[in-house]
Amino acid sequence: MSISPNVPSPQESYHYESAGTPRWIGVLFGVVIALLAVLGYAGYSTQSRLSQDLAKQQDQSKILTAQLDQANTRLAEMKGHLEVTEQKVGMTRRKSPRPRAALNPSARNSRPPTRN
Repeated sequence: MSISPNVPSPQESYHYESAGTPRWIGVLFGVVIALLAVLGYAGYSTQSRLSQDLAKQQDQSKILTAQLDQANTRLAEMKGHLEVTEQKVGMTRRKSPRPRAALNPSARNSRPPTRN
């Protein structure tokens, strides 16, 4: 027996066998990629649907705004006609030789009926 230690050669000392990557890491990587793809598709489809809904709502808003403007125009015309009519009726009442009570239907109905 020799007293000198058993020293391996330099080629043997750095030669290790690798065990390889465990199978579960590859499966996990595949699952993560699949989940990212599903989330990307869900996000895209949701954004697309929301964009379409927004476009429909904007169209509806334009239609309602046009209808409101049309109604406001009609209301302004009616108000103008009403003011003109009130002015004409006011002038007629002032020019009329009959008393105002004769023009007021409620005043006629408040008198007791006359008997013959």
